[in-house]
Amino acid sequence: GGNRSQRMYERSWEPGKTDALLPILRSNDVISSQPSTYYLEDGSYFRIKNVQLGYSLPKQVLNRMHFDKFRVYVSAQNLFTFTQYSGMDPEIGAYGGALSAGIDRGFYPQARVLLGGVSLTF
Repeated sequence: GGNRSQRMYERSWEPGKTDALLPILRSNDVISSQPSTYYLEDGSYFRIKNVQLGYSLPKQVLNRMHFDKFRVYVSAQNLFTFTQYSGMDPEIGAYGGALSAGIDRGFYPQARVLLGGVSLTF
C-alpha cells in the first residue's frame, strides 16, 4: 500500500530480521504519514532535458542530387538525469498548491523521447 520504494520493501523490519534499517512495513501505516525529518532527502539533480543534433549536406552534394536542402537530425528529451535521489523522478512538481511543494507523491517519471527525421526541400 502507498506505493513504497524497493528500498523500503527490502530493508524494513519484520519478525526475525535483525539487520533491518527501516520501520515495519504495513499497508495501514499511520506513523509514516506523520511529518518527520526522517523522510527528508536531497532532491538535487542535473538533467539533460533537450538535445538535437543535425547534419545538412553541403551545396556541392545537393546540386548533384537536385535538392535545395537536405538535413538529417536526431532529437532527445529527458536523455539523462544525474541524481542520488531515491524516488522515481527528482522533478516532483507542486501538486496540491504551496503547502504540498516538495512532497514526492509517486507520480510517473517524465518520459524519455527519442526522435529522428529528415528535412528535405526541392
